[in-house]
Parts: sequence; C-alpha cells; structure tokens
Amino acid sequence: YLRDRSISMDWKERDFVSQIKDYIDSSLKKVLLISGLRGTGKTVGLLQAMEHNNALYILPTADRRNEFSNAKEIIDCIADSTENVIMIDEYSWIVDREKYHLDRYLDSLVNSGKRVIVTGTESLCIEALKAGELIHRAITIQTNHISFEEYCRLYDLEMNKRNNRQFLFRGGIFEDYVINNELTMQNYIEESIIKNLRAYITGVLKQKIDEGKIGTLIYTLFYRAIWSIVHDDIKFYSDSMETLSAMDRLGIDADMKKINPHELEMIADVLEQAGVIIKVRNLFPRENKLNEYHLDTDYKTYIVNSSLTWQLLRTLFPEYRDEDGLIGILFEASCMVDLCYKKQKADDIYFIENNDNGKNFEIDIAIVQNNYTP
Repeated sequence: YLRDRSISMDWKERDFVSQIKDYIDSSLKKVLLISGLRGTGKTVGLLQAMEHNNALYILPTADRRNEFSNAKEIIDCIADSTENVIMIDEYSWIVDREKYHLDRYLDSLVNSGKRVIVTGTESLCIEALKAGELIHRAITIQTNHISFEEYCRLYDLEMNKRNNRQFLFRGGIFEDYVINNELTMQNYIEESIIKNLRAYITGVLKQKIDEGKIGTLIYTLFYRAIWSIVHDDIKFYSDSMETLSAMDRLGIDADMKKINPHELEMIADVLEQAGVIIKVRNLFPRENKLNEYHLDTDYKTYIVNSSLTWQLLRTLFPEYRDEDGLIGILFEASCMVDLCYKKQKADDIYFIENNDNGKNFEIDIAIVQNNYTP
C-alpha cells in the first residue's frame, strides 16, 4: 500500500495519463477501468497520474503461503484512508471479491464522491467487471494502441520514414517487451494473451477449456488476420516446408479442421473487446453459407500491436526476402488500426471489396459512416 508517494519517472507520460487526470478532476459517478496488455504502461501511468493528488495506491500482495490479499483487507484499508482517489492495481489477484461484494463497494465509493481506478495485467478480467456488479457503472481506457505520433513524443524522435519503420517493428511497446524473434513473440503471446484469456474463461465465464486449444484458437485467428492482408507474391510461399513447419510449431489450423468456427469467432469478439485486435466490417458482406467462417466475408481482422504482425510475417514466410514488401503490409495494417482508434465515436468504419469477376476480392477503401449515412 502506498500513500502520497511522489513519483519520479524517467518515462514521459503516455497519452492516456491525461484521460486519467481528467477523470480524477471530474465528478463522474463511475469506476474507471484501465485495460491493456503487459508493457503498455498501465501501472506507470497510474503512478504518474496520482502524483500531486491525494491518492491511495493499492497493490495486492501475497503472503508466505502465496495467498493474495483478500477483499476484506482491501475494504478495511480503504475505509481507514482519507484519500479522495483510490487506485487498485492487479485487481483480479484479490480473492473473495464476491464474498465481500468488493465490486459493489467500489460503486458505493464513487457515488459518495471518491475517484476509483482499477487496473491489472489480466485485462480481460478487468473489462469483464462491466458485465457484473459494475454494469453501466464503469468506463474503460484502453492502453494497447500507441500511435506513431505518441511513439515519437515518448522517445524524442522525429516523425520520419526511418523512425516509422522502427515504430512498426517495435509496435510502440516499451523496451522490456519488444518482440525480437519467434521465441520472444511466443513468450509474449503466452504471458500476455493466452494466460489472460485462460484466466477470463476459468475465472469469469467459469468454464473449463483445454489450454492447448486456447493457443490454437489465438494463433489461428492471428494467422487468418495476416492471411487476409498479404498479397499473392507472399501467398506463393504458403505451401513451402518452412511455412508449413512454422504453422505446425504455432499450432495453426489453417483449414479449420480441428477447431469450431463459432469458437474462433467468440475468441475474436473477446480479443476485440480487450483491444488486442480490431475488426473492420464489410459494407456489403457476401452471402454466407451455413457454418461458413464469417471472418473471411463479414470483416477483416487486424492485430493492434504491429510488432506481433511483423514477427508473424517473418515466422510464417521466412523465405520471402522482400522486406520492403512486408513493411508495406505492416504499414497498411498499422494505418487501419490507427484510423479505427482515431475515429469519432459516432462513426463506423467499413471496407469495400473489389470483385474482379468473382476471382479476386481486395480491400479498396475504408468508409467512415456517420449517423448511418454512407
């Protein structure tokens, strides 16, 4: 537990920190959820936002029996505090939350004028709070997306082509989480996404699911996101031994023979909610046959973190030597993600496919639709 701690951080404040400060200065009677994957600066942002504020920062800890703080301890700590701003990190680590109605207690705090901010590495479990006691009583700030402009500001870089390439390779994430090769990519996906999703399924949905199946679903979803944006020159290598070997290592089921398409769509919806991917809808979706995989026709999928896209491209198509061609694909995906994050809330973004006599479907244009008028 930290009280009135003066934070001296070397990192510059991310853009979302100003949104936290706006919330602290507001009278909004809702809990603020900070959602994002590892390495996106959630905790640092919290500590930066609490500086110069009368704030209580709570981090659940484990005792000698490796048991985390329970909800009663958290409630007692808050009840004894005089701070107006309550920040709780790693919220999903707290045990007995339902028993002591901790979620409801947080709602009572904001209704009494307190500012309550919740975050944690299990971002899906944080986001799921809006479906329980905090339904219609919480708002979310997503931290996964970092724009090129923000990246350059954080690292004191000029906005030029060379730095843009570096940004695309790094995905904007902080130094400790830069994805450099297939192994570091797999480690990041396992620690930040697969475990996150597993905790959500078992802890929130109360369902049992084979751990290996979660990995297969996620990697297959990522593969199809990559496949939908690469051009024919790259697809030419799809049957090479190197590519097939990489797909086998990652557990990708390209032909959808071992996994249920509806389960894959469920995973896509969950990861979109968590800010791991975005889905851009087709303005004129093609007619679907029964049980046909909808991701191929109804919308295109893009991975928010461009370094994941980059490493997947390099892992899946190691024999394709045209780096500039790969970067062009990476740039297109990054632009689409940026467009989705920068659009007005009232707008919807669609794509139109160019049907070349039924032989070739391509993304031609993204359309912004305002007030349901194209």
